[in-house]
Amino acid sequence: MATITIAYSNHRAETLPYTEKAMARHQVVFLEEAPDPGFGPMLDGRLAVDDYVAELDTEYPEFSRLSCRMLRRLHAKGTRLEQVEPFVARLIQIHERFASGQTPGDIMGDAGLVPVYAAEKEATRTLIDFYGSAAGQPFGDVLAALKAFAVADALRFRLRDRMRAEALARRARHFSSIYIEAGTMHLWLRRCIKRRLGGLHDIRSRHPMAAAVRAVTGRSYLMGPGDELTLRYIFNPRAESSTIDLLAARSLIFNKILAKTEMVNAADDCPHIRDEWRALKTVNRLQRTDCETLFERIRGVGTLPANALVAAYLVK
Repeated sequence: MATITIAYSNHRAETLPYTEKAMARHQVVFLEEAPDPGFGPMLDGRLAVDDYVAELDTEYPEFSRLSCRMLRRLHAKGTRLEQVEPFVARLIQIHERFASGQTPGDIMGDAGLVPVYAAEKEATRTLIDFYGSAAGQPFGDVLAALKAFAVADALRFRLRDRMRAEALARRARHFSSIYIEAGTMHLWLRRCIKRRLGGLHDIRSRHPMAAAVRAVTGRSYLMGPGDELTLRYIFNPRAESSTIDLLAARSLIFNKILAKTEMVNAADDCPHIRDEWRALKTVNRLQRTDCETLFERIRGVGTLPANALVAAYLVK
C-alpha cells in the first residue's frame, strides 16, 4: 500500500534540518505553495536563489532562502518536488485580474474563482472589523470581532484544505511514497485526503519538530491560543463556550507579547519555539478578567513594552 505523510510545520528556519530529513525519505514532496514559473529554474541552478526569493512576496525571507537551498539538495538527490496549493494559485489570479482592471463582477462570472473570492472577502472584512475594534472599542466588542474573524478564517481554511486535497488526490495516484507539506493549522486537510485516498493509502500525520518541541517544552506540539481558537472553529464553526472566550482573550495578550521578527540564531537552534513557549506559559496564567485589564494597558504599545507591562502585572 502506498504511504502518505502529512507533515505539519511552520515557516521558520529552525524547522528545516528536521524537515529535510523527513522529505528525503519520500519519492515525491508536495509543497504548500502555488506553482511559480521560477521554481524549476531555481531548483536546477538556472536561477539564483536570491533572485528567486526576491521575486516572492514572502513574510519570511531568510526561511525562504534556506528552504530553497534545502530543496535544491533534495532535487539533486532525485526527490521529486511539486508545488500544489490551488487556493493560493486562484487568489493570485484574482489579484492579477484586479490589477489588469477587472471588477468584482468579472470575478463573480468565473465559477472557479467565486468560492475563493467569497472566502477571502469575508475573512478580510472581519479582519478589518477586528483591527478597527481593537484600536479602541470595549473589550467585549473586541472579543466578538476576534471570534467573528476566527470563524471566517476557519471556513477559509476548510475551503483551502478541501481544494488542496482534491488536487493532491489527482497527483497522489502516481507515487508510492508521498510527503505533503502542511502548515500546523491544516488539520482539516487530513480528513479531506482520507475521504479521497484512505482506501488506497496508509495516511500518517507527522510533526517534524516534535522532538525539538518536546526537548524545550515537554510537549509533542506547541499551539498558541489564537491558533487553538481557529482550529476549534474549523472542526465546529458554531462552537461557543467559556473556553472559546478564554482562548480569544488570551490570544489578544499572546499576540502582543510574541516576537514578531524572523529569528535565526546560531547559538540557539529553536528560538521561535522558546519564545512561543515563554509567551504561552505567560498567558496560561491569565483569566478573562486579567486579559481585559491587561489589554487596556497594552493595546497601543509595542512588543517589548507589552512584555514589560504583562510581567509587572503578574508579579503583583
